[in-house]
Amino acid sequence: MIRFFTARATGVRVLLIATLATSLSGCFSPEKTIHGRSAIDQQVTAAAIRAAVGRLDLHNLDKAGLYWLETKGSKDIDAEWVEVCLRRRLAREGFQIYERDGNNRLKIQATVDFAASDLESTLIGVPLYLPGTGSLGDVSLYKSSTQIGRAQLGLLVWDSTGRLIQSVPEAQASRFFSNETYFTFIGPFTRTDLEEFVHPAKVGRDDD
Repeated sequence: MIRFFTARATGVRVLLIATLATSLSGCFSPEKTIHGRSAIDQQVTAAAIRAAVGRLDLHNLDKAGLYWLETKGSKDIDAEWVEVCLRRRLAREGFQIYERDGNNRLKIQATVDFAASDLESTLIGVPLYLPGTGSLGDVSLYKSSTQIGRAQLGLLVWDSTGRLIQSVPEAQASRFFSNETYFTFIGPFTRTDLEEFVHPAKVGRDDD
């Protein structure tokens, strides 16, 4: 009885240790080195900007006004794409947008709080060091890598004297792209809310 109890207790301890190790490994993210912006980074960020612009409430803007555009934010916000999306939205709503050189034109200033993407990784399994490669691998029950694009912007309207005459509340949007793998080898499976995403495997290649 004593041997059985000891063996049983040992088995319980082993099970607890294995469970704890697996739980702790769930907090581990494999080390990633990113050089420059990836295509998915650009795509989710661009889509988030376009969606945020689409959510701006323009009902109180005067369509009879003569406007020119300006974009303000950090240097990494892709101001040109913000302006393209905003011009497209304003034109669709019937606004007239001109160049800056008019004396009596109103300025629509897009104030961009953020427009970028974050990479989030999850691993439920056991990380492994791969000798001779200097990198980490894993034996996993579940692993995912998710790129999330986020954007938030609002509008300020200024007259030719520099007086603020109107504001449009900030709008925020996000888009994501995720790759998921199960039991180390099953996958990856793709999940995304990108409206125009086409998996690379389904894109035809021109023959040389």
